[in-house]
Amino acid sequence: MTIDMVRKAFESKMTDKSTIYRRKTIINEDRTTSVVLNTEPIAVDVPSRISFIRYKVENPSDTAVDNNPIQLTPKIFFPVYTDIKAGDTVKLKRMSKEGIVMYTYEGILGLPAYYDTHIEVKLNIDTTA
Repeated sequence: MTIDMVRKAFESKMTDKSTIYRRKTIINEDRTTSVVLNTEPIAVDVPSRISFIRYKVENPSDTAVDNNPIQLTPKIFFPVYTDIKAGDTVKLKRMSKEGIVMYTYEGILGLPAYYDTHIEVKLNIDTTA
């Protein structure tokens, strides 16, 4: 089995769609600089796949719902050609088999892990809303 065959197998499972935004540096009127989120995406409808890593919380707080709390950490898989960097913002549409958007996740990407067949990156979701 070649790398191309494995890559195609990975990509066939990437049924979700991501829109990626990158931060940019701007110069303010007073000559200082600011980093802002670009309103124009750098990529739209990139094939992707969200997955959730489950692990048990070792020392739960008193406010835990039950005695066996589970933490879910989202991870996104992208094709190898995807231009992503740590700190990019992503809006991922979880698609049904019929092509209907089931849910939209939004967050900031962590450090990407590059492999011959795909890219993996954790998604940090802001849960303060």
